Amino acid sequence: MAEHLLRYQALAKFLVKQRIAVIGHDHLGHGKTAENGTLGYFHDSTIEQGLVKDLYRITQWGRQHYPEIPYFILGHSMGSFVLRNYLYEYGQKIDGAIFVGTGQQPTWLTALGKNVANVLSKIQGEKHPSKLVDVLAFGTMNRKIKNKRTEKDWLVTLPTEVNAYLADKHCGFLFTLSGYQELFSLIISAQDNHLMTTIPTELPLLFLSGKEDPVGEYGKGVMKAASSYRKAGVENVTVRLYENARHELLNEAQKEDVFRDICKWMEKIYRK
Repeated sequence: MAEHLLRYQALAKFLVKQRIAVIGHDHLGHGKTAENGTLGYFHDSTIEQGLVKDLYRITQWGRQHYPEIPYFILGHSMGSFVLRNYLYEYGQKIDGAIFVGTGQQPTWLTALGKNVANVLSKIQGEKHPSKLVDVLAFGTMNRKIKNKRTEKDWLVTLPTEVNAYLADKHCGFLFTLSGYQELFSLIISAQDNHLMTTIPTELPLLFLSGKEDPVGEYGKGVMKAASSYRKAGVENVTVRLYENARHELLNEAQKEDVFRDICKWMEKIYRK
């Protein structure tokens, strides 16, 4: 959320060295996909699950170019909620899913946020970047950090990474009211226990999170999310939590350990 594809170059380069083909894309309203539009605005509000459908288009492209090899999708943060929705309709199209920086948010609170964004969009317009909704959604993320230096310290423990994020014009932008409505909708449906039963039971799922990530409720929310999938009948659910790591696990000091864990997990599935 509020970032772009090029921030994942370290992971991509690591995987390519392991002879793993990598395909990446910017979400709608992010990075290069927003060059002729508005950052934080995905599409007209009448379109449902636009980010999910866009991800499926990427899957189709990948399958056309690499038809004979296993296909895994990794989603970070908002991308993890997009991916969790993707599995309901397209789970049979892939060989495994990796969720980084996900969680289990209170549904009533998320629904309240969606309603606030909906009301404001009727007043200010759906393309209005909303500082108010941003504060409501993320204003408490820093609360457990002592001696906080910036508003974005909750993202990652390394000051150099925080500084790079703050200096990047394609990072940290406000979502539009329409964008927030879709984000909240994605979170609510991602946590729908009934919809989870539509996921192929044999599909392997990997949850990765920092133990200091507020989005994952410092590990508790990640465990809750994983438990929901197990209760829905998904048979192969793995969780790994990392000490001294915050939300952007793939940019933390121990990122190469995380990269190796991802490779080992995929290799284990591939060799079955």
